[in-house]
Amino acid sequence: MLLGILAGIFEFVPLLGPVTIGLIVITTAAASDDPWKALYVAIFLIVLRIIHDYVTYPRIVRGGIHLHPLAIILSVLAGEQVAGIPGVFLAIPIVAVATVIYRHVLEHRGARGLVSGWIQDAESHPEAGA
Repeated sequence: MLLGILAGIFEFVPLLGPVTIGLIVITTAAASDDPWKALYVAIFLIVLRIIHDYVTYPRIVRGGIHLHPLAIILSVLAGEQVAGIPGVFLAIPIVAVATVIYRHVLEHRGARGLVSGWIQDAESHPEAGA
């Protein structure tokens, strides 16, 4: 129970939190009566982390704010590079707001994309002499 509570608390610290709690759990498992449990726990935690980070979390967030999973992953990575830990927490809301603004502009312009009007204007008015 204590390790589960610690895992929940440490989950708020990106990268270091899961690694720290993983090392604590693996060390605790290694100190048990069967040292092979540490290996099993390490494999389980690695597989769990991969599934959580690349499958379930992007799908959950995509369902709530309608962003593609790749956009979510890239925004979190970019947020971490730009602003560190606060950037990780702010990346998804910033991308979500930008996406809403983008869709709002497209809806009011009646276009399929921001540059589609430029392309259509260029096609309808070809330069004389080109």
